[in-house]
Amino acid sequence: GQRYRAGIPFGNTGQILRGEVSLGYGVQTPDDDALSQVDGLILDANATWRATELTSLLFTARSDVTETTTANVGGAFNRNAGIEVRHAFKRYLIASAGIAYTTLDSQDGIIDEREWRSTLGLEYFLNTDAIVFSNYAHTDYDAIGSDSDFSADEIFVGIRLRR
Repeated sequence: GQRYRAGIPFGNTGQILRGEVSLGYGVQTPDDDALSQVDGLILDANATWRATELTSLLFTARSDVTETTTANVGGAFNRNAGIEVRHAFKRYLIASAGIAYTTLDSQDGIIDEREWRSTLGLEYFLNTDAIVFSNYAHTDYDAIGSDSDFSADEIFVGIRLRR
């Protein structure tokens, strides 16, 4: 497959808004001539708006052409968009909440998947090198024309060590 993108960053020195955006074209061409080529526009973007010194709003969008192991499918488009709010109660205590929507579509009706994911998180900075965190995520997955739909709840607790 090939991907061609052109993009631009913005607000690199800004304290209120910063991010980047790129637009391009992706092609996935299977080696097997019996499988259809998947191609189309791809977009990647992220932006952070610092509403106050303590609160930020993050937006992300990603798309790409991917391979698949599904029989008779040459590839699929994966698209994801999400928004997250982060708030620092103190410099060492940060909460977050977000929602993301993801699709996987083979353009031929064989693969047509949709996923909603909502998250809640809390980070406690012990120092500059150690962070205790907890995250909760709820996922609703729907595969059109398939019996593999599900809902899931996940809880993560851990420590991140940086060097």
